[in-house]
Amino acid sequence: MPRQPRTNIPGMIYHLFQRGNNKEFIFASDKDKLSILYLLEDHTKKADFELLGYVIMSNHYHLILKIKETPMQDFMHRIICNYAKNYNKRKQRSGHVFEGRYKSIPVEDRGYLLDLLRYVHQNPIRAGICQHVRDYSWSSDRFYRMPTYRGPINTSLILDMLSQNRSEAIRMYQTLMNDPVDKGVDDFETVFVIGDKNKHLDRLLAEICSDKLIYTAIKSGSKSLDLISFKKRFARAARKAGYPMTEIGKHISISQSSISRLLKR
Repeated sequence: MPRQPRTNIPGMIYHLFQRGNNKEFIFASDKDKLSILYLLEDHTKKADFELLGYVIMSNHYHLILKIKETPMQDFMHRIICNYAKNYNKRKQRSGHVFEGRYKSIPVEDRGYLLDLLRYVHQNPIRAGICQHVRDYSWSSDRFYRMPTYRGPINTSLILDMLSQNRSEAIRMYQTLMNDPVDKGVDDFETVFVIGDKNKHLDRLLAEICSDKLIYTAIKSGSKSLDLISFKKRFARAARKAGYPMTEIGKHISISQSSISRLLKR
């Protein structure tokens, strides 16, 4: 099956993660970790994206990014290729450094953003490396604890969700990081969208429909021939976002085989 193109929606927040090839420890040394962080910082300075959070583990990374106008595949291609080139040069080796493509999952519901940040920051605890989030040096946690931080990590977006008073927001953040997250891989790594997927599909459909009447007619299961072009565009957009045909069809009350025919038109 061919790879689905990545979606790039300016203003959307994404969870990105990727492992080393064959789960190798491609970030084993401090120099390795600094190398990927320097590349990320360089691209935030170029205003390619906003970096909201990260953790760099020995064999993989997790990033929380807010996309701007630059397509994600463009800046991530440069970051990954530059890291791999420098890594192979330092280690005097050749071949693949990363295992396949990075995975990117849109955060549709910002109510999940706090749990996602906690999931990312608690990664070293789940790996048995440390007992407290604050004890791991290679995450964005320490920046969230600084009252007057100005740097490459945008901490304000998430801290302001907790409180407009920065001292209170940091106190609430610290409490949050001490509590175990009640969500895991199934919520943040193996889903098509983080949050309410029906809400995400509704938004995709609304963007395609030219007015509310068309949107309502499609959602109600209308078989009008005038709606075919809108349904086809929605099916393509939803497939591009990674949804299976059964789920796309269910959302607009048509069968999987009908979605398949639309995609072939």
